[in-house]
Amino acid sequence: TLNVAATGAQCYRLFKDIDATFANKCLQVAERAWEAAKRNPNEILPEGVYNTGSGEYGDTKLGDEFQWAAAELYISTGKQHYANDINLGSLTSTDYNWQDTGLAGVMSLATVPTNHTAGLMAEARQKLQGIADHRVNISNTQGYLTPINENEFIWGSNNVIANDLSVIGLVY
Repeated sequence: TLNVAATGAQCYRLFKDIDATFANKCLQVAERAWEAAKRNPNEILPEGVYNTGSGEYGDTKLGDEFQWAAAELYISTGKQHYANDINLGSLTSTDYNWQDTGLAGVMSLATVPTNHTAGLMAEARQKLQGIADHRVNISNTQGYLTPINENEFIWGSNNVIANDLSVIGLVY
């Protein structure tokens, strides 16, 4: 639900000058999804309910999804009640992926200029700079210059590396 809110808000920004009717529908869906999530903040799909054979992708911590959706909705609408749910200092992950989405909102706040997000933009850029510096420091200690250390090589490590490199590329 929160991913729909976040991506719907992005969709609005991407299409508002191309197809205003579609863009407005995207924003309406995003805001409805946000409202549903706010009414049911602890409603999580239990494991075992949805498994198409490739395994489930459980996530019981939704704070990062709320942050991402709030950031995208605030950027798109300027409505203060979304800004009230943004706390960049509470995000501790130095990665982003399907389970940790908080940095997606930080990247949008750092790169999408609006008058109402100017203060958050500086904070988001500083946070991303720290993460990029951390990842560059790690890569300088690795034989293949990867931005992940030996404990972070997992199934899907290429995706982890690509995501870390996207943050580094965005900052530098």
